[in-house]
Amino acid sequence: TDTMACGFDLMPTLLSAAGAPAASYAQSDGLNLLPLITHGKPLDRETLHWDVGFQWAVRQGKWKLKVVVDEGKAGSTGSKQHVELGHGIELYNLDEDEGEKNNLASTFPEVVERLTRLHDQWRSKVSSSGK
Repeated sequence: TDTMACGFDLMPTLLSAAGAPAASYAQSDGLNLLPLITHGKPLDRETLHWDVGFQWAVRQGKWKLKVVVDEGKAGSTGSKQHVELGHGIELYNLDEDEGEKNNLASTFPEVVERLTRLHDQWRSKVSSSGK
């Protein structure tokens, strides 16, 4: 499938597969992938958000925006994990660049602005709901 899914979908999916009631994972940010896996039912998700304080990202459709807020923390964390976490504002068209090699942030500032607004709205909603 080319359905957008994420690691935090594992908990609700595995709980559902084990027969747990939906209420047991209702507070999770993840979605239950079992209907997709077993019946091809599409997920009700258009956007994914990540926020770890020093870095955040939002993915919608073909676009992924990554923003490193604290380069020092990102560099330190990345070196411990043996990965490059990025620098500043990065925008990628994942349909054409799955490896995230061609930063398009300066070419598509309107997409950066739109995804930033979406992320700010999500962060506000999550903060007010106590998640």
